[in-house]
Amino acid sequence: VKIMNILILSGGTGSIALQNGLKKIIPHCHITNLINLYDDGMSTGVTRKVCNVLGPSDGRKNQITQYKNQTKYLNRNILDFYEKRIDIPSDNPIQYCLDLLYEWNLEEFSRHIINFFKIAKEKNINDFSNFSMANIVYGMMFKEIGYKETFNFFKGPLSKGFAEVSPSLSSLPRTPTVVVTLINHITFEMWSSLERP
Repeated sequence: VKIMNILILSGGTGSIALQNGLKKIIPHCHITNLINLYDDGMSTGVTRKVCNVLGPSDGRKNQITQYKNQTKYLNRNILDFYEKRIDIPSDNPIQYCLDLLYEWNLEEFSRHIINFFKIAKEKNINDFSNFSMANIVYGMMFKEIGYKETFNFFKGPLSKGFAEVSPSLSSLPRTPTVVVTLINHITFEMWSSLERP
């Protein structure tokens, strides 16, 4: 079966809808996302302020979408880590988050949680309502090891089905078969040699 390479240039929501649709009509494809990381809403905005990094949410959302599209047996803990929105109590946020990591069997991220809340306290940031735990971990990892290294980390150890998400032009495929660009909610499609499997 011939695999079609697809590159999506986008932010979060549009790319996710596109990936889900493309996987339905072209089941044998490899999707690479080039993500705009400028989101600053909800927990992403707080994470950006605390870590002084670009917003992690659109990259995180695209990675979990590809995980869902590529993996037959989904790990509930990974899904909760990525998708669950929580109100983190400001009186003891570290312990609350460490307990969740323990529940999800993801204690390896404890250091990132502790560092995040230490910086948040120094910056007098204490509203953590409707928060994504994965945003905290991604944000601290962006700060500590870099964007590309963070996305590459999540491709491997948590699950072999994790997505390829590229935060820079340096990792563009040389000859994508399908390039889909989302700009200001207008979709432009450039199709070259579209072949059905």
